[in-house]
Amino acid sequence: MKLSIVTTLYKSAPYVEEFHRRASGAAQRITDDYEIVMVDDGSKDGTRELMREQIESDTCDVNSRHHQAVGKVADDFVASAHSPDGVVEAIERPASTFCVGVQWHPENFWRTGEFAGLFEAFVDAAAKRHR
Repeated sequence: MKLSIVTTLYKSAPYVEEFHRRASGAAQRITDDYEIVMVDDGSKDGTRELMREQIESDTCDVNSRHHQAVGKVADDFVASAHSPDGVVEAIERPASTFCVGVQWHPENFWRTGEFAGLFEAFVDAAAKRHR
């Protein structure tokens, strides 16, 4: 069953990003089949534009070219990215300091730096563990 989180946003520009982050995190702890429905009640403060940015920031192109993938995500993991055809592209274990698995090849994006944050987070987690 799909989880739906529905909210109205009126004059909520300062809170849209934080709401989206927290709602997504909470939903992912429950299921990987969820949607966030944000209804703008006519704000003139840029809420609608920020909502659109959040939706667009939830997607990115990756170089997925595999013939196999995760079929069933383990209980303590969440699927945090899917391809349009439903293939799990990334998993995370929220209870861990750093436990991420990706199905695509982020190292191939070294020229654009698009996934540099993934590698930086890994290095930071490893450095903290060695201290």
